[in-house]
Amino acid sequence: MKSRAIKIILSSVFILLVTSLVAQDKEEKKDKKKIKVHPSLSGVYQAGGILTSDNFVFQNGLGVELMANFEMDSRVYYGFGTGFETLNDDRMIPLIVDVKGFLKKEKPCFFFTGQLGYAFMWNDHYSDYNSYDYEGGIRFSGGVGYRIPFKMKKDAMLLFSATYKQQYATINYDGPADDDYSDRLSFNLLALKMGFLF
Repeated sequence: MKSRAIKIILSSVFILLVTSLVAQDKEEKKDKKKIKVHPSLSGVYQAGGILTSDNFVFQNGLGVELMANFEMDSRVYYGFGTGFETLNDDRMIPLIVDVKGFLKKEKPCFFFTGQLGYAFMWNDHYSDYNSYDYEGGIRFSGGVGYRIPFKMKKDAMLLFSATYKQQYATINYDGPADDDYSDRLSFNLLALKMGFLF
């Protein structure tokens, strides 16, 4: 599972970089109304808990997110990306689509953000048992942030955000005599993010 996850994230990063480079090369040949593409890199701290069928367990972790952002106009950015995140013993590689809506043009301002996607997940604890299968699931998040433009480089900005994130996962257990069992997990998290958009 680890090698598969590493291949997925490396392939996703490669696709994102190639897409960004091709789009940036094309945008130079278009007029001023073109859609600009901006790569971004963010660090994430998230804390909250995992809700199972019978208890709630606190978890926290770190992550990194790489995004290709498409500037539809100076106030709306759409994007897609990937990354790598940890939550205690859980590891995940998300594939996400993202939207940001800024309240002002080219100035320090607040913005709204939302994401939807799917995360491939694994847990080293469950990998020790052949009867357990740990699966990722759908995720979504929404929140607010604040941007600070860089005066020395046009379109570059520093982004801070706080979002509520929900991530789903499933643990499948193959019991004796075909006594299979599944436990659906729900991660409820507060994610604090700081990143650079270029």
